[in-house]
Amino acid sequence: NKVTHLIGKASFIDPHTVLVGDRKVTALNIIISTGSEPAGLPAFPVDQKRIVDSTGALDVPDPLPARMLAIGAGAIGIEFSQIYNNLGVKTKIIEFVPQIVAAADAQAAAEFHKILVKQGIEIQTSTKANSFEEKLDGLHVELEDVKTGEKRTEVFDLILSAVGRRPRSSGLGLEAAGVTVNERGFIPVNKKLQTNVPHIYAIGDVIGNPMLAHKAMKEGLVAAEVIAGKKSEMDPVAIPSVVYTAPELAWVGLTEQEAKDKGYKVKTGVFPLSASGRAVTLQSTDGFVKMVADADSDLLLGVHIVGPHASDLLGEAGLALEMAATVSDVSLTIHAHPTLGESVMEAAENVHKQAIHIMNR
Repeated sequence: NKVTHLIGKASFIDPHTVLVGDRKVTALNIIISTGSEPAGLPAFPVDQKRIVDSTGALDVPDPLPARMLAIGAGAIGIEFSQIYNNLGVKTKIIEFVPQIVAAADAQAAAEFHKILVKQGIEIQTSTKANSFEEKLDGLHVELEDVKTGEKRTEVFDLILSAVGRRPRSSGLGLEAAGVTVNERGFIPVNKKLQTNVPHIYAIGDVIGNPMLAHKAMKEGLVAAEVIAGKKSEMDPVAIPSVVYTAPELAWVGLTEQEAKDKGYKVKTGVFPLSASGRAVTLQSTDGFVKMVADADSDLLLGVHIVGPHASDLLGEAGLALEMAATVSDVSLTIHAHPTLGESVMEAAENVHKQAIHIMNR
């Protein structure tokens, strides 16, 4: 495809020129796609041995640690905690804010929290880790209840730092190109993915949340189309988010609270997977499908799923949001029985109190 592939550290030397090693590359348009890296906590420096980030956690220690603390209850902290818990490690997650997976719908997050605890993972929200001391019997960590200020010390063998990610925007020579960054290091862009320098584009984690691979892929396509002279822009209405656990937590669109904050008169529908014949045969009945809608127009605003294959079920919801579908559009679509997919239909029916496999309250 006549693409030249260069390997090396790149930095701008002017708005149209990038230096890769000792080679200068000049272009009419440039796309910055440098991604992100794990953010850290100064009090818990990562050594990838006793304190690990998401990269180090992939190298499972042998022998396994007896006790692990995950600092942060976002997707990374929860996913790795479940992996280590399944391997037999006594696992604890702490989270500074009152809710795990803070970006998720509160009702869905609460259900997910309950399931994780049922699996044997200890979770404490509204808790922070202040410091640690390494002793012969392990890592002594001072934990603090952020509501009461009460402090206590607990002992672990491994600490996972999962407090988010930061953009890789430093060292790129952005000042030489005139490209600005915000106070957190992210590169602001418009809907065409252009930075403040119109011929320089930025995509992916380096431009900010949600920091997801599928979002970055779409942004890459949009930037390429704009450069090619096509009419294209990024529309963030239906970007799916997933916590890849068993079961999964997945959502797309607005949470119930976000919809209320935007001024919608909200109505919701929930279908528990305990009423799904397919979930019963899978022996995975924890969780539910929840729909958030505008009571006045019946417009679908968001879908939130806790359960098996939630990420796969989200495709239908994303399409519905992209097409500005109503709840009735979903509820009137015949879904095969018995499938997990019909749970989406039944949640839509429950918005109108018409679901046939549950009591409509």
